[in-house]
Amino acid sequence: MGKILFKNCLIYETKTFKVYQDWEVPVPGFLVISPKKKMNSILEFSKEEYAEFCDLILLCRKNLLDFLDIKKVYFFQSEDSDTGFHYLLYPRYKWMDKFGRKLKSMKPSMNYAEMKMVNPENVQKVKEIAKILRKKFAGNFNSN
Repeated sequence: MGKILFKNCLIYETKTFKVYQDWEVPVPGFLVISPKKKMNSILEFSKEEYAEFCDLILLCRKNLLDFLDIKKVYFFQSEDSDTGFHYLLYPRYKWMDKFGRKLKSMKPSMNYAEMKMVNPENVQKVKEIAKILRKKFAGNFNSN
C-alpha cells in the first residue's frame, strides 16, 4: 500500500458498496468500488448485490462523463488482490497519451502520477473533484 494522500476519499456508500476516490494515485476521478464485506470475486455476489454493483458502475461512469467530461475510462478488476475485491474506474486524460492507449498504459501512467503529481496543487484539485462527485452521487442514487 502506498502513501495515503486523502483523508476523506469516500464518494458514496450504498447498503453493500463504497465508492471512493483512490487515495494513493492522485488522478482526479480515479474511482474504486469495493464491497463492505470481504469478497475476492464477483462470483461471491448475490443477485441483489450484483444488480446494485452494475447500477453503481453505470452511475460512476455517467457521473465521470456528465460532471468531469471524462470521455474514456479503463475498467479493471483483479481477483488476485490481497486486499479483496476492488473494481477500478481509471479515467483517461490527455496527458496519459504518452504512455499509450491500451490497458498496459495504465501502470506507467499511475506510476507517473504517483511520482510527478503529488503536489499541493494537484492534491487539492483531486479533493475538489471528489467533493463535486460526492454531491452529484448523493443526488443521483438512492438505494441506501
